[in-house]
Amino acid sequence: SSNGWTIDEIGLQWLQRTSDPYAKTCTKGKYRMVVLDGRGSRLIPQFDHCCTQNNIIPVRMPAHLLHLLQPLDVGCFAVLK
Repeated sequence: SSNGWTIDEIGLQWLQRTSDPYAKTCTKGKYRMVVLDGRGSRLIPQFDHCCTQNNIIPVRMPAHLLHLLQPLDVGCFAVLK
């Protein structure tokens, strides 16, 4: 966006154009999971609808918590990627 923050439309476009097509190429089961922070740009009904239609389970963490969990990317979350 012009101010550098993700807005509703950009969050939805990211899911539709980037995350979903890429994740489909490496999915082994029916469902996929996307972990999100609690910011509002990904909490719109269209985002949820897109997730439902594409068997994506959105896991919403409280805002400003993901940076505390980032070290887990290397350890326990690496096998989920």
